Amino acid sequence: MHRQDPDRLLTANLFAAATRLAGWKRPEEKAWKAAVAELERIATVRERRQPSAVHEPPATLRADLLAEVAGILIGAAPDSYPEQNLIAADLLREAGAPEDIIQRWIPVGRERREGGGAPFSKAAPARPPTARKPDRPAS
Repeated sequence: MHRQDPDRLLTANLFAAATRLAGWKRPEEKAWKAAVAELERIATVRERRQPSAVHEPPATLRADLLAEVAGILIGAAPDSYPEQNLIAADLLREAGAPEDIIQRWIPVGRERREGGGAPFSKAAPARPPTARKPDRPAS
């Protein structure tokens, strides 16, 4: 059975939410605060509670993934209209993305932009199907 990488799913959710919440111009103050709170909520994860545990496991803000998404958005921002990517990155910063980690991801975003693919697509190109070998030799 195929299992998705939880970090990759979380990164995709953060990317989608940040770009949706950013829009094309900086949101008003009330909407800005709500957007930051939503990103913080998405980036906060809990370990699965063990059946014998008395307490809930502590919540952890995945600041590393906030920074990854912010850096890639900045690096992948189009030259013509970078506003949405830059606003989204600012939202992610305010939600807790550390600047030093953001800076490490910007070159990755640039590389992906220059490669012509989607910023967060790591899918391998499709391969042609292979011919099946016959079960028994032909007579």
